[in-house]
Amino acid sequence: MKVTSGILSEVQMAEELAALPEMLLDFGVRQVEAYFGFGCDGPMDELYKVALLSPDTIPRWVVSEGTRIGFNMSRGDLYIEAVDKRFGMHFCHDSDIHVEGTSVEAVAILERRWRDLGFPGYVFVGDQWVSFSQAGPNNSFKADGFAAA
Repeated sequence: MKVTSGILSEVQMAEELAALPEMLLDFGVRQVEAYFGFGCDGPMDELYKVALLSPDTIPRWVVSEGTRIGFNMSRGDLYIEAVDKRFGMHFCHDSDIHVEGTSVEAVAILERRWRDLGFPGYVFVGDQWVSFSQAGPNNSFKADGFAAA
């Protein structure tokens, strides 16, 4: 199951990052793997190094480690994935957020949140991305409408 926020401002992306720890805890996620990737200004050998974090430490880690690694929201990649791989978010250098996972509930909650916030998002249906407006409401609940993550 996949959903994307559509293009967001740096402020909107930062607000979603700030809301993430509480959502992860609500999903029952107690530990995540987090790492920075493409688009960061720091040394290449420091990218894609996984840190194990509890959800409540994510914001502090992004600030401290992100500063060290040269991360800038909407210009660098940040990945946060549940250790059991049922849910993951990619704060993308292309100014959007991707969510992918096997947890229908978690992906659906993010889709609904982003629809409610008026984000210009997309859901992955069959083998193509379909805009929220064309996909109809609550598309993530239709598990047969998504390719497996």
